Amino acid sequence: MRELYLIKSNKTEEWENGVRKVSFACDDPDIHAFVWLDLRERLSGIQIIFREKVLEWDKSSGVSHGDTNREADEEAHGYQKGARSIHNQVHSIDQSDLALLKTLLFPGEWDSLIKSCFNVLEKGN
Repeated sequence: MRELYLIKSNKTEEWENGVRKVSFACDDPDIHAFVWLDLRERLSGIQIIFREKVLEWDKSSGVSHGDTNREADEEAHGYQKGARSIHNQVHSIDQSDLALLKTLLFPGEWDSLIKSCFNVLEKGN
């Protein structure tokens, strides 16, 4: 199990276009997660970056997965800094995506809230 922790900062209290972003990190520097909450504190979006694979959930379009632009460039140019862009996005998740999600443990109630959006809750949760 890879445990993620909530990043507490002033940035998590900033609202932009009616949503605020909550960030999670892990001791593994290649794993990050972001959750967007609306004015009523309801989930509006989730993005999980696991190495350079991106798993997303959006309240209006559901789940999707894709790859970042970094993996292909890393071999040719070495480490790449800066913003990622998502490529090869598909509006579904497969068994390998579900397996990745099951290896993550978010703090407190975030775990069941996030995993329920991807339908990967263990029985009994």
